[in-house]
Amino acid sequence: MFKYCLILFFSIHLHAGIYPDYQGLMNDNEGLLPPASEWYLNKKIIKKQKQTNHALMLLTVSNYADQSNLRDYLMRLYKHWKIKPTVFENSVILFVSKSKNEVRLFVGKKISDIFPKKKRQQILDHTIRPAIKKGKYKKGIKKGMIEILPFL
Repeated sequence: MFKYCLILFFSIHLHAGIYPDYQGLMNDNEGLLPPASEWYLNKKIIKKQKQTNHALMLLTVSNYADQSNLRDYLMRLYKHWKIKPTVFENSVILFVSKSKNEVRLFVGKKISDIFPKKKRQQILDHTIRPAIKKGKYKKGIKKGMIEILPFL
C-alpha cells in the first residue's frame, strides 16, 4: 500500500512540475519580467484581443521535461489549463525557457496566414534572441511581444 501511495505522490509531483498553473496571458514562471512590464504588456494584449479575438501569450518555464515535441506539450498544457483547442488556434505563444536556453514562437493555424513565417523569424532573430543572448530577457521579451501585436 505504501508503495502505491509513494508512486502516486511522485506522479502528482512530476505532473505539477511539468504543467505550471495558469496565470492568464503572462505566464512568467521563471520571473523574467518585472510586474510593471507584465502589467503593461497584458494591457496592450487585451486591447488588441478585444479588436481581433486573437491572443498573444507569454510562457516561460524552467522545466518542461524532455518533450520531443514542444507543440504537443503546449497542447497538453492547454488541456491541463482547461483551455479549448480553438483558443490555441487563435493564439501566438512566445515560449522562453531560460534554464534550457530555448526561445520559440508558436502560431495557431488561424493566425499563420496573417503572421508570415518570415516575419516571425525576423522578430526572433533580430529582436528577441539578440537581447536574450546578452542576458536582457525583459528587453527581448517586451520588445518582441510589442512587434508581434500588429499581426494579431
